[in-house]
Amino acid sequence: MEVILVVGHSAQKITELAMGLSSQRLKVVFNPHYREGISTSIVAGVSKADPLTEGFMILLGDLPFLSSEAIDYLISQYEEGKGFLGASFWKEERIVHPVIFSSSLKKRLLTLSGDKGAREIVEELEKGGTLKKLQVQDHFSALGLDLDTQEDYQLILRELQSSSLSPKDKGKGERVRPHMGLRS
Repeated sequence: MEVILVVGHSAQKITELAMGLSSQRLKVVFNPHYREGISTSIVAGVSKADPLTEGFMILLGDLPFLSSEAIDYLISQYEEGKGFLGASFWKEERIVHPVIFSSSLKKRLLTLSGDKGAREIVEELEKGGTLKKLQVQDHFSALGLDLDTQEDYQLILRELQSSSLSPKDKGKGERVRPHMGLRS
């Protein structure tokens, strides 16, 4: 399995932190176009993946409640689903990261642009019946809470302090910190 960390803003600092926390599987890729949107990070990571990669899991670094348990569940559901080209969590009809794509979609992933990521591909897979949609379960209920702004951070802190997020939501297992990870 290969893990690719795509860095842009504060690249050196993030790389140093990641190298101190991670295993030897980690490959760091700098995205000089990170200001142009998430798609540039997806392209940067996918382009550096091992040619024998069977699939790509895209993880965002602003998901403080993403656990290894949720990642393992998504992988197992994707692998069990024959004929699927992708898998993702859904919460209230909204895509929730992480997302897995078959390596057969590599060329398509490499053509992404802008700040919508691979949303269009996910929607096409859903319409075509080749996306395994997993509803967020109770023990993953905090999936989708992300930290995009200082206000988001303050809101999550208040919710944690008031215990409106259950202990299950506060995380089991290790946290995933990279901006984007790709698993193969």
